[in-house]
Amino acid sequence: MGRRLNTKLPSTRTRTSLPNLPSLLEKEGKYREQQRSGYNKRHSAKQASELQPGDYVFIKDLKRQGSVLTRHQNPRSYIICTDQGTIRRNRSHLVATPASSSSPALVSTQVREQSSPGHHVSTPPYPSQSSSKSDRS
Repeated sequence: MGRRLNTKLPSTRTRTSLPNLPSLLEKEGKYREQQRSGYNKRHSAKQASELQPGDYVFIKDLKRQGSVLTRHQNPRSYIICTDQGTIRRNRSHLVATPASSSSPALVSTQVREQSSPGHHVSTPPYPSQSSSKSDRS
């Protein structure tokens, strides 16, 4: 194929020819698709639904709620607005929640920002977690 075979047996040139590349690629593609579909069927893998900007989500690793701002350029990633700021998370870390169960503090912050567009509040609307915890002696 690419090197001279080191053998005493005679061989013909037709036996060492390269396979037909387009048909080989098509055959391997079909094989990969069968493997993928079989794996997904065995493991009950399902495609997660798309999130739209404004949807409310629960962030699993942070254990808090937020709302979707936009999709990120990476696959299945979203920019999420939380009470602590904006973060990027993969779709597997997000659980879609109904709008009524969103955190009231997040909604009040959005309403406050919409009601006074020229006025910027410099203090955070939430107390920091370190100040809300009791000091242990």
